[in-house]
Amino acid sequence: MQERVTKSQATRLVALAADVELFHTGEIAYTRVPVGTHHEVLGLRAAAFKRWLGRQSYQASGAAPTAAALQDALGVLESQALYDGPDRPIFTRVAEHDGDLYLDLGDPDWRAVRITSERWEVIADSPVMFRRARGLRPLPVPVQGKESLDDLRRFINVGLEDQHAWVLLLA
Repeated sequence: MQERVTKSQATRLVALAADVELFHTGEIAYTRVPVGTHHEVLGLRAAAFKRWLGRQSYQASGAAPTAAALQDALGVLESQALYDGPDRPIFTRVAEHDGDLYLDLGDPDWRAVRITSERWEVIADSPVMFRRARGLRPLPVPVQGKESLDDLRRFINVGLEDQHAWVLLLA
């Protein structure tokens, strides 16, 4: 008689996360998950990732995972991130990557501004792993054609007559 082998709920949860990127920074495990049209970087023990994994489970099976299965799956995923995943730096708001600067706009779509020596652009999928700290608020989206530094002059205590000081400040 052949015995039927069924996967545990925790094993099914781990399988649901098979396509997400697992990595770590030091001893802290992270993941990069798809959410709608963008990706988000979440700590593996964060409530946001538990909600994401629970949603994946419900969409796949129509049932919510048990707390024990969720904890078991998180333990496996955390081990995979720490021992098999790359050690990648995590940034908050600003980062440098391959000679370019990146600024996390903090908006719901997880967009960033890529700044090179020649130009800047708003991008939808940053190569930088940004972590969103609690309380991080969105920045205004920059607008092309508004790059003049002269617009800053009214916020700086340098008189219009002191052109030398203004140039020195800009440099």
